[in-house]
Amino acid sequence: MLTKKEIEQLIDKKNSSLKIVKPTVTPKSSAVWNSFSHIYVKDIKQEYVVCNQCEELLIYKPSSGTNSLSKHISSCQKVKTTASHNQTTINQFYASSKNEPAIPDRVKQEINVACAEFAALDSRSFKTIHGIGFKNLAQKIFDAGKYLPISKDINVEKLLPHPTTISRQINKLYNQKHQQLVSICEKMLEYTVVVDSWKDIHTGIQYCGISLHHINDDWKLYCFVLGCYHYDLESNSAINTRKFVESKLSDYKLQLNENVYIVSDNEPKMLSTFRLNCQRIGCSCHFINKQLEHMFTKKEIDKSPVQCDLAQVLFERVKKIVSHLRRSHKQTKMSKRVQTYSETRFNGAYHMLQVFLDIFDELGLVLDNINLNEYLLLDKEFLEQVCSFLKVFDEVIEQLSDDKQPTIYKVLPLHQRLLNECEVKPNDCEARRLKTVWVLQDVHYISCLLHPSLKQFQIAPHEKSKAMDLVKAELLKRQSSTSSGSSIINITPCSSTKSSTTSKSQQLTPTTQNILLECFDHPAEDEDPVLVPSPEKELTQY
Repeated sequence: MLTKKEIEQLIDKKNSSLKIVKPTVTPKSSAVWNSFSHIYVKDIKQEYVVCNQCEELLIYKPSSGTNSLSKHISSCQKVKTTASHNQTTINQFYASSKNEPAIPDRVKQEINVACAEFAALDSRSFKTIHGIGFKNLAQKIFDAGKYLPISKDINVEKLLPHPTTISRQINKLYNQKHQQLVSICEKMLEYTVVVDSWKDIHTGIQYCGISLHHINDDWKLYCFVLGCYHYDLESNSAINTRKFVESKLSDYKLQLNENVYIVSDNEPKMLSTFRLNCQRIGCSCHFINKQLEHMFTKKEIDKSPVQCDLAQVLFERVKKIVSHLRRSHKQTKMSKRVQTYSETRFNGAYHMLQVFLDIFDELGLVLDNINLNEYLLLDKEFLEQVCSFLKVFDEVIEQLSDDKQPTIYKVLPLHQRLLNECEVKPNDCEARRLKTVWVLQDVHYISCLLHPSLKQFQIAPHEKSKAMDLVKAELLKRQSSTSSGSSIINITPCSSTKSSTTSKSQQLTPTTQNILLECFDHPAEDEDPVLVPSPEKELTQY
């Protein structure tokens, strides 16, 4: 709950998270509610109400009654004899922008100069000025000036705390936010935990990152980074990794069980770590990135040769030239900065090759004789073909990397989209791995079927029957025991279900603004509506 001063500041700043809502008045309600409105911040009801006439904030708790509100009405000079029953709009509590004091141009110019000096003297990014934290600091200092005597010159250094004081405040702030997050986690019944671990090649220190993802009752997605921890156990065995993750989750009153999903990479250690007492889902982006890494860097996979010789030669030559440009600082003479290849960056090969392609014609003027010979051996047309091929993978990774909304329903159609992009030949080991190693799980089929634009499976008609069977099985599993005598959904193989989509071939366009749109179903023909479908037919009709 916010304090009175904090709510007043939100009103002054016209914060969009604050709402003024007129209460619903019933015959049993007190008459005072015709003159007051509730205050909500981020959809959380506060312990303050606002007078509709004088706009004063008053504390109100249901346990205390409305006596204090009645006293305010009797003393408020602006209360009208007739009160409007319409919902109060928040605009009436905000002053018109026309009435805001004008800031002199001289003051604006001085602030502009001071911001430029701040960025230059402290080596800070220009975007720092627009950061939430910087704006809050500037507003606090500005507000402090209202309470200081005008006649005296105040040294701002007396307002700013010592770095040690700030470090101590950070610990207090962390403890406060940690307790708030613990109180939120205690109420979660179902959630997803994302786990990743890596090792610093320079220091040898191993780290483990854990994040939490939860959808509340209002279908809003919340993402929390629980921490990036130093892995301090004796070994990296699966048992120790599981023990380490569970200990960190217990700090937030969380524990792994059959209702909890774990998303991790697909290394053997992670497969063993989260094999039991949770539902592990492999990171699809990790699947894709590993296959692309194998294509450019491996000669053999599972004792089978990787037949990507031309692509690997191209990759190594570009990588060598990029490394030279980074060391010699000659990239300052080009329109774009070259990017080195990183195994940990998703589709790192594409980003390196694409930037190289963009500045291809500029390279001949900055390379020395040795690297110029390597440059002349490159086939620009082949480089364009490789970048065009990898671009589809990059678009898929971007679609699956959204952190604002769930992406689980996108996995199956985008998986099939990549398979359609790759022409799998009998001796093509790498293309076959994209189909055999990247194994889809039941949740991918179910979530795809439940999406209105993907339910016909026109991108992958051969997968529809499996998805239908899985959804029917889940429906049966959730049926109440009291309905044992009622109609039961008949689980039959969906291959016998009449469907016109299995005979359709999905025509894919090579380039679109959104690759996911290529996977959506075509608009279906209008059918005669069924007024009261039976339970057995409802899922099939869907």
